[in-house]
Amino acid sequence: MSSFKNKTILITGAGKRLGKELALFCHAQGANLRLHANTSKREVELLADEVNGSFVISDFRKLADEGADAITDGVDYIIHNASTYSSNTFDTIAPQTYVEDQNINALAPLTLTSALYRKKLCSNTFGGVIFFLDARERGIRNRISYFLSKSVLKSAMPMLAREFAPVLRVNAIMLGSVLPEDTADSDSVNLRDAATLFGKCPNVSDLCNAVHYLLTTPNLTNQTLYVDSGRHLRD
Repeated sequence: MSSFKNKTILITGAGKRLGKELALFCHAQGANLRLHANTSKREVELLADEVNGSFVISDFRKLADEGADAITDGVDYIIHNASTYSSNTFDTIAPQTYVEDQNINALAPLTLTSALYRKKLCSNTFGGVIFFLDARERGIRNRISYFLSKSVLKSAMPMLAREFAPVLRVNAIMLGSVLPEDTADSDSVNLRDAATLFGKCPNVSDLCNAVHYLLTTPNLTNQTLYVDSGRHLRD
């Protein structure tokens, strides 16, 4: 299959887990890949070799416009996968953690999206981005700074879609629990599945199909797909 042939896709947070799975999928679809990582340098190097792509190491806590311009050079699509998942409550949020979560989870995707828009506008070509949001929209009590940062992306999406059309299409996926945590035991996996309407969580293939649909449908913007097996309807 070659639905991404002659397209370059930037995947942030590509060294492990979902980022790696998405890279392998996009490679199978014929994409040229630019893979981003911060702490997973060795993993992303090996993955870039496997998919004949390039990689960039960047700390999104301090991403500047100049860095975003370099990272997005020659890119057609961005899959914004990189994220922190800090544990805190309203009573325990440290200012530094809050700022870092906002920088990585919200400001970096917004900065990279703006940089891609400028590139596409200058080259008179078109592109698209996908934000990953969290299907547990009401949040959970011990991930406050994480959910606050994701809410910024959700609020920004319609503004970006309107401002950057028709050059960029801006869409999102509300993610459920696609992959269990690395330390999850069988009991926690069973509980995770039981919380959905279908009795099982979405899998990597479900996510990849959603990404493919959003990137290849030409007149789609400001749309959000829920890939959570109906979990959000139980909140």
